[in-house]
Amino acid sequence: QMCVILKFLHQRGVVHRDFSPENLIVDANDRIKLIDFNVAQQTQGGSQGAIVGKPAYMPPEQFRGKATGQSDIYALGATLFFLLTGQDPEAITQSSVVALNSNVSPGLNQIIKRCTALQLNHRYQSTDEIAADLDDLSGQLAEPLVESLVEPLVESNTNVEASTHG
Repeated sequence: QMCVILKFLHQRGVVHRDFSPENLIVDANDRIKLIDFNVAQQTQGGSQGAIVGKPAYMPPEQFRGKATGQSDIYALGATLFFLLTGQDPEAITQSSVVALNSNVSPGLNQIIKRCTALQLNHRYQSTDEIAADLDDLSGQLAEPLVESLVEPLVESNTNVEASTHG
């Protein structure tokens, strides 16, 4: 679902620039929603923008004010890291999950590493590529691992609702 959301934005020339677990919510039908478009921007060739976003989820080019669609892909990989470990990734690094969560398959770990590659030419070029690799891997993912990806989002959404209603 996260790939579909980013594909929709990128096809319209929009870079979110703040894709992170805090900006994802799960609705009552288990659909993921992306929120907080305050810093999203239209992509324009060679344009520079303000440095915005959460450092643990920002790739090097975004720190230089040159965010692209691939910057959101880096943030997607960093978000997957968080969902699988419960920890923010270290800023400006290629993330590897297996040291913190031995239940993660080598294939899923490799997808996250490629999403968070520091050089653009080593990173996925599109969310379609990520989705294809995830589809190839889907037979290898155990049900509890898939649930572990969604549970932190459901919990954080419940905590936000509770704090705003009481």
